[in-house]
Amino acid sequence: MGRAQDPVVTALHRCFPGLPAALAFGFLSLCAAPCFPQGCCTPGSSPLGGLSGGPLHRGQFEIGVAAEGFGLRQGYDGSTRIQDPSGRRSRVLAAAVFVRLGLLDRVAFIGQLPFEYRERTAPAVPEVGFPGHDFSNAAVGDLSTIVLVRVLPLRGIGRLALNVGAGIKWATGPYDNAQDGLTLPVELQVGTGSTDPLFALVAYRLWSWGSVSSNAVLRLPTRGENGYRYGEEVNYTLSALGSFGASWQLGLEIRGRSAGRDDFRGFVRENTGGTRVMLGPRVVCSFSSLPMVVEAAFYLPVYQHMNGVQLGVSEGGSMGVRWSVP
Repeated sequence: MGRAQDPVVTALHRCFPGLPAALAFGFLSLCAAPCFPQGCCTPGSSPLGGLSGGPLHRGQFEIGVAAEGFGLRQGYDGSTRIQDPSGRRSRVLAAAVFVRLGLLDRVAFIGQLPFEYRERTAPAVPEVGFPGHDFSNAAVGDLSTIVLVRVLPLRGIGRLALNVGAGIKWATGPYDNAQDGLTLPVELQVGTGSTDPLFALVAYRLWSWGSVSSNAVLRLPTRGENGYRYGEEVNYTLSALGSFGASWQLGLEIRGRSAGRDDFRGFVRENTGGTRVMLGPRVVCSFSSLPMVVEAAFYLPVYQHMNGVQLGVSEGGSMGVRWSVP
């Protein structure tokens, strides 16, 4: 952290490398300004890149990478912006490899596996000699699989489409990773420890000048092996793009998430869950000769309401690339 430390603290750090982290974490959890959970960053659905893209014919295959990141530097009490009681900062990054396979002309399989990095900075408390410390976790997250069925159009592939699907988020990622011998809190774990049903909706409408598309994933968490159950969660996007030439599309995208409160062994965690809506520009570039599509978006929050006191998202972004095999 680049701060001058007390000689006693420095000596303890040399003899017991994990001790300052454990003491700082324990102190910040018990002090008068309690360490509230970060409901917006609890392990949830993977990036939504696997749900975007055009329709697939029987046997058609697509592979891609979807990445997203969020910075959290602003405290909220409900919808009111406040100074975070513990002065924390956080960052969440995720990159998911996904595959899309046309099983039938109207049925597609989607699978995606994320690698996630979660970080929280706990500030120093000079009055009592506790140094600042960064807590972080990086690991492969939970595998998600979804089967999508094209409901509209009834025949062939049209300019208006509606797909519905169902799947499972499998408990493949670790939910008990530790740092310096201390088990990290649930907000920094990449796995949930639970196998959860997923429900998906994908729709789009094409015009000569552009397109409007939307996708959403609803997750209904079950209780994990550690007795923890996350709140119900929905993630969604709504994009409006205009075409510029044969390869470029530019427009706006709304990105949203809403989640209920978490539950640990029958006790509701009041400072978890909430709603956020973000808005920003999105650009898509197609390379038909490869064939490859590259897309990117940047978001700023336009509405956030947290259950209790939590950190909210300050900004976010996403990037993706996909390759198709006819």
